[in-house]
Amino acid sequence: MWCLCAKLGTMGRSPRGAGPAPVDSQFDRRRLRVDAGLNRLVIPDGVGAPHEIVGQEARTLLSAAALRELAAARGLPLARGSVADDLSCAYRSEVPGRRQAAVTVMAETGDRLAWVLATLHAPGTAADQGWSAWRQNYLRHWATVDEVGIAGGLMAGAVGAAVVDATNSVLHRLGVPVSARLVPRPELAGLLGAGRCAGVANGTVVAVDLGHSTAKSGLVQMWQGEVSELRISRRADVGLDPGTPVPVEQLETLLDDAVRAAAADAEERTERVDAIAFSVACYISAPTPEGSAYVGMPDLRGAKWSAKFQALFGRCVNVEILHDGTAAASSWAPSPGSVSATVTLGTYLAVGFPV
Repeated sequence: MWCLCAKLGTMGRSPRGAGPAPVDSQFDRRRLRVDAGLNRLVIPDGVGAPHEIVGQEARTLLSAAALRELAAARGLPLARGSVADDLSCAYRSEVPGRRQAAVTVMAETGDRLAWVLATLHAPGTAADQGWSAWRQNYLRHWATVDEVGIAGGLMAGAVGAAVVDATNSVLHRLGVPVSARLVPRPELAGLLGAGRCAGVANGTVVAVDLGHSTAKSGLVQMWQGEVSELRISRRADVGLDPGTPVPVEQLETLLDDAVRAAAADAEERTERVDAIAFSVACYISAPTPEGSAYVGMPDLRGAKWSAKFQALFGRCVNVEILHDGTAAASSWAPSPGSVSATVTLGTYLAVGFPV
């Protein structure tokens, strides 16, 4: 079973080399294409954003690099591999200037997220920023979303709640009919959602989350269709550039290390693994080199990897492959009756709709 979603990729204008616009206009929120994404969504005049923000793309406002730039401008250095941790530490600091800098960065990030969500609800966005009929329908669907789950490594610790509070404050002031909600354990949403999508009601799932900043793997315990426990087996800083595809050999080593760490944990705990689920920061359907470092992913359902999995776990197991936005969107339960979506704040933006 495939749960398909697209990485927030090219937005706001037709991507270079995209070719002719597709003739079909059907929008399936479970099978997003390269037309989807928020990274190149442009903040227009008229949504309440400050003059200096108007005309900027979402990726320049809400990436890990953007948060580091915001903090640096306030004398608060954040390491590339620990943005949320450093920001949370500064927020808890007893040094007034340091804590105030962190508060300001979190509030500004929440404001920026609000302007992105306001843009998605603006009446002219679909027509102005939809370069194909499919993308126009995609943006029209976004205009109906009234609850947005916020996930991602940048939302870990004290950061997530502060950002979401600031976002909702601005949305309320602007009168935009959408609210933001921090998903449970936002930095682990990819692993949790992958576990939930693996099709295991009761049992153990090896979950692997491949982001551009970090790669994680762990064991997800499922009970009656819900996650009862998550045990992290391996976390590695990878620091990949989404515009530079990783060689297949390096990807295979990364994958092998992640899966073997989880397999060793399962063996130590004498647990039988029922499925493996991969959350990947890449389009699953027709990936583009400029969109992800993982565009060269090997065939994890092919004979080579099937044999490897069988040797590791002593049996054939189901393999699930998801875009990380899909996984994050599957990690939480939206409010009954809501039209929901998920935005993941990490190296860049990622989006998902419930499957």
